[in-house]
Amino acid sequence: MNVYLHNVPGRLRVKIPSIKHLNRKARKVESLFVFREGIERVRANAVTGSLKINYDPELVSVDQLLAVLREHGHLETITTWPTRPVIISPPHGLSRRSARP
Repeated sequence: MNVYLHNVPGRLRVKIPSIKHLNRKARKVESLFVFREGIERVRANAVTGSLKINYDPELVSVDQLLAVLREHGHLETITTWPTRPVIISPPHGLSRRSARP
């Protein structure tokens, strides 16, 4: 299962294919975080299969948030992810060669 993660301290966005087009399942994933310490806001979008969590990085870590998703079968093990944006493919109209600095 391919999983997309984007983290800025205080906001984590995760694409979760298992909730896409499944509103009830999306609400269930939201409920995993609602009353947890350090969680300020959580929003699951069943249309896009995306989960956005606004959190206090002083109280909860990204690893703890991802562990909750793994424990409930919504995420495979992730060991590392980029700390900077990474271009997976070049912008439209550019070849890989011309996209390099």
